[in-house]
Amino acid sequence: MSVQAASMTRYASLSLVLSLVSAFTLLACNSPSPRFMGGSQKTVEAGGMTFGVWRVGDEVEVIRTSMHAVPRLSEVQRNAVAAVLITTGCPVKDGSVTGDQAITLAKLDCPG
Repeated sequence: MSVQAASMTRYASLSLVLSLVSAFTLLACNSPSPRFMGGSQKTVEAGGMTFGVWRVGDEVEVIRTSMHAVPRLSEVQRNAVAAVLITTGCPVKDGSVTGDQAITLAKLDCPG
C-alpha cells in the first residue's frame, strides 16, 4: 500500500470514528439517568426552551435540549417547572427543584 493510500485509509477511519462519537453524543443529549430510564417521556417547549420530561411516579427529570448561550439557572428552572406542568398536569412541590442549566429534578404535587 502506498503512503498516500495508507494516509487516506487513516483519514477515513478517523472520520468514521468522529462521526460515530458525534452521533452518540447527540443521542445522549436527551437520555435520562438510569433511575428514569423506564419512565414515560415527553418533549415540550416552555419559555422558548425545549425539554425532555421523564417521569417515574411522583418524580421528574427534565433535560434541556435546546441550545442557549449561558442561560441563567433561575430561567432554566422556571421553564423546566412550566414544562413539567404542561406534560404531567401536576405542579411541582415547593422546594423540590434541584439541578443545573442542563438537568432539573423535582417532585410532583399531584392530588390522590
